[in-house]
Amino acid sequence: IPSFYGRPHGMYSSDCVSVRDGCLRLQAREMRPEEKTRENLARGFDRFVTSAVKQKEKCLYGYFEARLKAADAGITTAFWLYDPLSDQPERKYRAGSASEEIDIVEIWGKCPKPAFSNFCYATVHRFETPYVEGLVNAVQTTLPDKQRHAFLPLDFTGEFHTYGFLWTKDKMVWYVDGKEFHRRKNDYYHTPLHVVFDCEVQGHWHGLPEEKDMPATVEVDYFRRWTQLER
Repeated sequence: IPSFYGRPHGMYSSDCVSVRDGCLRLQAREMRPEEKTRENLARGFDRFVTSAVKQKEKCLYGYFEARLKAADAGITTAFWLYDPLSDQPERKYRAGSASEEIDIVEIWGKCPKPAFSNFCYATVHRFETPYVEGLVNAVQTTLPDKQRHAFLPLDFTGEFHTYGFLWTKDKMVWYVDGKEFHRRKNDYYHTPLHVVFDCEVQGHWHGLPEEKDMPATVEVDYFRRWTQLER
């Protein structure tokens, strides 16, 4: 993701992405001494390295589904859609437009705040431009039914679970293991977005992971998207 190096304390690195035993593997680990450069430290990357995969092409509408196993550490495992203006910097970095994001699922493998363990999050964002990931994203459009977060009695890290999202012109519906989790009207999300998988350090949210839990790995068994042609 050229314009996003990761969140503070957790730098994205391509060497943490691999495919093994039929699964996409996204790793989070401690930083190596040689990675603690002046440039990285100035960006706030001082402790951990994480990973992300972003689809090059953008897509609009359909049913999106992934079967994945969360990392067993205090980091988030996420499957999401974002960045409609990736190819339009003249709009993304100037006022007057908006950048949408749809979080299909965000889960903590081992939440640093135990009260939030086993919570699943489904969220939408609409950032008003200028928008630069992690740097300039302060103003958001007020949205109805913006998020649902709820406790689920699932083993996110020891078992694979299926997370789905139905996106049409009229509605947005989230699913966990085939059961509806959240639903809202589609008010703004009518622009193609990139599919993303990542694991992130979210110190501003619920805290930092423990070093003893590193390295930790997200496993993605499959990703599928179904589309219906307009008649």
